[in-house]
Amino acid sequence: MAFIRRLPCVSCGSPGPCDAAHLRAGDLNIGKRPTGKAEKPSDRWTTPLCRDCHSRQHTSAELAFWQALGIDPFDLCQALYAVSGDTTAAEAIIRDARRAGAQT
Repeated sequence: MAFIRRLPCVSCGSPGPCDAAHLRAGDLNIGKRPTGKAEKPSDRWTTPLCRDCHSRQHTSAELAFWQALGIDPFDLCQALYAVSGDTTAAEAIIRDARRAGAQT
């Protein structure tokens, strides 16, 4: 979690520290079940979002938030988890996700 918090915001690009925003939506095709409000998702399913963007993620339909960014949050979480501890690699993943999202 500390690693995710040090990264820049995936949504707006502001530098960390950020919130470690848990992805509550599910995708059973990859083994991620949806989690309710009373249950915390695994830390594997987190992305860095600044406080404002994190609030927007949870005050709107979560998948619509990500769709508007053009970012697949499931792929992003898995990619960040795979490089956990490697800030340079994680920043490149975020940069690429933001760039690809901007083109959609």
